[in-house]
Amino acid sequence: MKTQKLYVALDVGCIDCGESSSVLGVFTDLDKAEQVCDDHEDRQKENWHGEHSFEVHVVEGVDIENRVEY
Repeated sequence: MKTQKLYVALDVGCIDCGESSSVLGVFTDLDKAEQVCDDHEDRQKENWHGEHSFEVHVVEGVDIENRVEY
């Protein structure tokens, strides 16, 4: 069974200065997810409050565990 890849646009805030993190959206189009991150990054730079990282993460489908080895 083929699953639809999803692209999660994230604003990862600063743990040191208490800036919160946010999910900016979940998209089926990578370009749209990147565009949303770029827009938020530009707006955040205009009103800078702490470090932020704007990232797109790929999700292979729903109800699938992405097991990380530590």
